[in-house]
Amino acid sequence: MTVNFNPVKLFFMRLLSVLSAGISVISLIFSFFALGDLIAPAPAEKVSAGVLAGLLLFFLTVFAGGVWAFFFIRKKEEKGKNEREERQLLDTVRRCGGIVSPSEVAVGTELTLTEAKQKLEEYCIAGIAELQITKSGKLVYAFFGFMDQAEKENAQNVLDT
Repeated sequence: MTVNFNPVKLFFMRLLSVLSAGISVISLIFSFFALGDLIAPAPAEKVSAGVLAGLLLFFLTVFAGGVWAFFFIRKKEEKGKNEREERQLLDTVRRCGGIVSPSEVAVGTELTLTEAKQKLEEYCIAGIAELQITKSGKLVYAFFGFMDQAEKENAQNVLDT
């Protein structure tokens, strides 16, 4: 099983995030101009207060929408990153037969050694894995549910036991 990583989708999500932030900044600037004209209009201008108030409302709405889109896209991007890291970690655990060290996880994923250890400890707290010690004194994490091929071949029907 390979990890589904779509760099094009990630690129467009980041691009949309940057565009949302840019639109928000530009809208905020126009909002200040409209507010300034509403408070102290220039003598030569013949723009009514209603039009300026409408422009102010429009640009503030666009600003709020841009801010919302920026944070929404960032949150979705972060969720995708977390899911990708989890798939990579579990794929590494599967390749290692269900027992891994933090170093093996760090090599097999995009995680740093510290992040790998933290994720493995989170799995232990959640009851998905347990911390074990080898005969040589090294700490490893054993995941429940990962079986080697021999164990799978020797599985019996639940009703036969």
